Amino acid sequence: MSIGCTAPEVSKQILSQASPPETLSPVQMKEDIDFLVKTLKEVHPNMYAYMSREDFESALSKTMQACEDGNMPVEIFYRHAAWLAGQLKNGHTKVYPPKRWHDYIGKVFPLFWKLDEDKVRLYKGPYLDKRHWGATVLTINGKPALEVMRYYSSLWAREVRGYNLDIGYMVKYLWRSMALDFGENELELEIKNRNGQVERVVVKAVSIRDAFKGQKTTTSPVKRSPVTYSYRDDCQTGLMKIRSFGDAAKFREEIRTAFSDLKAKSAKNLIIDVRGCPGGNTLFSDELLGYLTDKEFTKWQKQKFRYSKMYQQQRGKHAFLVSTGSVRTVRSKPIKPAANPLRFKGDLYVLIDRRTGSTAVDFAGLVKYYKLGMLIGQETGDTMASYGDMLSFKLPNSQLAGIIACKYYETTGTTKDNATQGVKPDHYVAPLLEDTWDESDRAMKFVHELCSCD
Repeated sequence: MSIGCTAPEVSKQILSQASPPETLSPVQMKEDIDFLVKTLKEVHPNMYAYMSREDFESALSKTMQACEDGNMPVEIFYRHAAWLAGQLKNGHTKVYPPKRWHDYIGKVFPLFWKLDEDKVRLYKGPYLDKRHWGATVLTINGKPALEVMRYYSSLWAREVRGYNLDIGYMVKYLWRSMALDFGENELELEIKNRNGQVERVVVKAVSIRDAFKGQKTTTSPVKRSPVTYSYRDDCQTGLMKIRSFGDAAKFREEIRTAFSDLKAKSAKNLIIDVRGCPGGNTLFSDELLGYLTDKEFTKWQKQKFRYSKMYQQQRGKHAFLVSTGSVRTVRSKPIKPAANPLRFKGDLYVLIDRRTGSTAVDFAGLVKYYKLGMLIGQETGDTMASYGDMLSFKLPNSQLAGIIACKYYETTGTTKDNATQGVKPDHYVAPLLEDTWDESDRAMKFVHELCSCD
């Protein structure tokens, strides 16, 4: 298994057991990479925002060289294309795995990983002995764990620094990748446990259906509500967990139900938890803000649009008014919340962490800028200034799908100094290693104390 610009070697045993994989010739692969790069240059407002043109050209050269090694299964070519797109470090620009990965029903290693800067850690899961929760992983089947996981994270890169592997949609892709790379039998890990002792742990593969059974994860096949709500009478505090700003009907129904309950019970405090929320539709964050304030607010202080043929084809409306290839800067119009009898008037607390992304970052940033409430937790993973509003594409030969950001956004409150930083909390409360062992939630305990909850 090689790690770096080239994809890890897929287990020959897996390929031989499965139906013959679709393969691509060197010419077909180069055509797909050419199409990808051409589309990136035509659509993205500033593809060199996080890396230099020279570094990207170097990555492109390595990718093209890898495509010269003969015919290649689509599963392997995907790694090369995804790695190249991932070099841009933009979460709204990526190549997705082959469609058949979504329907995968084989075996996986049901481990949940965290990539914390220079360490790879395991955390809680039903197939991991509790005494190994929070352990540092040194090697995976003899390969340096940090090298392996940094490679995987590069396939799904985002603006976030030290990108975590436990972000929702990544889990299933990671499990599938590891099954391909390491086989479907067992995984041998060398770990350093909580006592600092090094030991060997063997993890058996299980069916992916069993792996997800009863799991509380956004990758579970069971569709979950984008919002959950609970209430504590002892401290007159509501807790709203935002899993995503998506699923319009359910989102609107859940928040209306929640704010109706808060109103009926004359709640004093509201905790909105957007930790781990990957984002969603900004219109829903606007609606949520409408329950929290009657003040006029501006969502983004600046937007830059790149108009392309793809934009014209997929968006249509008004696109023909602008010349192809041009980049325009526009200011967002202020939003005045409509009258809302359910508007919450108590104390607001918002929980954020490194896994808070996209629209959830915009929401947290506006809460902070307009002083609507207190932010607690860690600096968000995604940044104040970012690229989004995705257009979709499909590579012509491999048929791999992907998305490319066509707009640049600056959340209101963005400055030259904080543009490449996440939204920072008013009170920094980070989880500690020992929290993994006893399943405690340090940030939630902190806010409960502020709300006088026992």
